[in-house]
Amino acid sequence: MVPFSSCAVRIVLFGWSMLFKIEQDTGDIVSGWLVLDRPDAIPKVRVVTPGSTVVLEANVVRPALKTRGLHTTGKAGFRIDTRIVPNIKKVDDLEVRDAESDLLLYRRQRPQHLPRRLFRCQFQMLPHSQLEETFSHHFAMSYPAAERFTFDQLSSIIANPCAQSIHLCGRPLFSRYERALRDNSFITVALLSDPFEELAEKLLFLRFVAGGNGHASLNQYLTGYESLLELASNIDLSDETSLAAAFRGLSGAHRQALSNPFTRTLACDPDELPTARHLGVALTNLARMDLVGLTSHYEDFALGFNELLGKNVLQNHQPAQVSWTPIFGAKLSQIEEVKDLLSIDIELHSRVTEAVESALGKL
Repeated sequence: MVPFSSCAVRIVLFGWSMLFKIEQDTGDIVSGWLVLDRPDAIPKVRVVTPGSTVVLEANVVRPALKTRGLHTTGKAGFRIDTRIVPNIKKVDDLEVRDAESDLLLYRRQRPQHLPRRLFRCQFQMLPHSQLEETFSHHFAMSYPAAERFTFDQLSSIIANPCAQSIHLCGRPLFSRYERALRDNSFITVALLSDPFEELAEKLLFLRFVAGGNGHASLNQYLTGYESLLELASNIDLSDETSLAAAFRGLSGAHRQALSNPFTRTLACDPDELPTARHLGVALTNLARMDLVGLTSHYEDFALGFNELLGKNVLQNHQPAQVSWTPIFGAKLSQIEEVKDLLSIDIELHSRVTEAVESALGKL
């Protein structure tokens, strides 16, 4: 992995879909720049304050962006001041979004927001709306389902110097961002569940979405698993013979999507399948995190998490779970093809369980 110290370096190496930087908020001036995937495009931002939304086209020429090859003219900077928001110094609820994608670029930190940068490695697909609302309350900027962002979007989010109260959550490939998260002073935590129950919950959630029962906003949680919607909708959960047959008949694409998701998230590069050698990488990356926990010991995890943040953020919260998950997970654990799909994750979960229980004095 190539470390990065500026967004410009990433442009040269990888190309981009969007890059941005919020450079300052002095109270009466918010300034920065935004470059889209079309280097000749003049970007627009949406400035949102209570009762008002202003769409602002780039109003500052940044010669350095042109020099670096990021923009053909350099007209990609913006300055938000009293001409845009008359009482800007007194507005504590101000946010800036990309007008094209609606991506949050900046939100002012308010008194209730924690001055922390937090990344939660969240393997669970099923969203927990109450918990997400809690994090949105405690952090000025909150980004659930971080895996949906492109590499450059997420790199810009992580490296955003004005984001001092920010929460990222999801399952982006951790090895690609671990150095950047560390360099930008993020607290990193992970919570692992039983691999069979994680798979059961995933299939149940996909089945729910495929049935057209959910809101369109649920689609943001499907990244990397879109190909499984039809499979999940056709699995007969009540028939164990049919269930086993479905896993025996998986296509290569299905197997790739379902294979060892914990290890893939923690240790693999894009389009790389988890192998035995990735187990050590995954364990090393977990060891570097500030906190690792298990859903089976959630109260201990929540206690450590609250101590880490210095605030009782997880008070009265439990992981979201579909009632069928334990039953369906138990059925999956009896199918050899499923055991094969999850073999590395099973070993990973076992090693983490041993380490966590040893640390808690429960062995």
